[in-house]
Amino acid sequence: MGTAVGVSWYRREHYDELRRIFADGRQLPETFDQWLRAATEGLIRIEQMGGIPVKAPLDLFDFPKWCAARHLECDFRARQMFVAEFVRDHAGEGRQDGADHASASEPRYEAASPSEAGPSRGGRKSPSQRSRRLRS
Repeated sequence: MGTAVGVSWYRREHYDELRRIFADGRQLPETFDQWLRAATEGLIRIEQMGGIPVKAPLDLFDFPKWCAARHLECDFRARQMFVAEFVRDHAGEGRQDGADHASASEPRYEAASPSEAGPSRGGRKSPSQRSRRLRS
């Protein structure tokens, strides 16, 4: 079995606002569609290398609260930490995107850029993650 590799995942309807909230948001692709193409390619590369991609949803409302609770700026480092925590808490569940890359307009989880994918490490689950079940 491969290593779980976390990838930040965004929703189309949250993407533009998240880019504005992120301190480094201008480094992300300009549009959701550009991001989704790159993120989907990243998922495929992870699988080709024997990894198990795990989509970690970054929510417009919960992620800033998660960052504030940890005294973190909403930036690349915080996204990495969030994804690592999510993967650690959900890695035993295997691949997290259910029916693969079904709907581009309604991804099963929210996304980040494929360059933000990385092996899981450390962190704690946020209250919203504890109470929210993964979609199947």
